Amino acid sequence: MTIMQGKRNQQEDFMTLVSLESMIPTDHIVRLMEKHIDFSLIDKRTRSLYSNKGQPSVDPQILIRMISLAT
Repeated sequence: MTIMQGKRNQQEDFMTLVSLESMIPTDHIVRLMEKHIDFSLIDKRTRSLYSNKGQPSVDPQILIRMISLAT
């Protein structure tokens, strides 16, 4: 006799991955920005402002994108 009662798999719950890409709607402004703006210029312009010592910084492209969404 097979018992069909489900059991919660805690390991599966713990290891569930979320794709941030799937959480952003296709018509979100972030997607439009990504499509029409070349953010690689930010890396070139800010490279000299960062030290090669200490902790890694937040990606400057991310900072600019966050600022542009906040205004």
